[in-house]
Amino acid sequence: MTIRAAKPDDAAEAAQLLYDALHDVAYKLTGETTKDKVLAGLELYFRADEGRLGHRQFTVKEIDNEVAGLIVTYGGDQAEELDRPIVDRLRGMDHAFTGLDQEADLDEYYIDTLSVSSTFGGQGIGSALIDHAEKQAVARVMIVSRWPS
Repeated sequence: MTIRAAKPDDAAEAAQLLYDALHDVAYKLTGETTKDKVLAGLELYFRADEGRLGHRQFTVKEIDNEVAGLIVTYGGDQAEELDRPIVDRLRGMDHAFTGLDQEADLDEYYIDTLSVSSTFGGQGIGSALIDHAEKQAVARVMIVSRWPS
């Protein structure tokens, strides 16, 4: 069992886990109306280097070369920039789109999504991913607090 940064090649598994966790929100974030198109949209976001749903914001727990779970985290101060790819896509699809809700305060390290495959449920994968995210948050605070004024 390995916890690692996500890679673009994890897109299909990650899209399904995101869909499982987000359900209706996944439709809103992709602007799509069918499951297949939502999954394709989530894969597109995931393969990108940038964005809230881009692979760089994900950590995965891998078991036997399979993504067993994932967590999406970022600093609240990054949210507006990370939401830009989603906002741009949705504005291009629907001119009435007004934006996404702010989910994190600027000084928070935010867990956006946590999802574990039902195949691997009950094995502590979600807990391990949260523990990892907590360590990332502490490291980020230490880095930010050391920056010169």
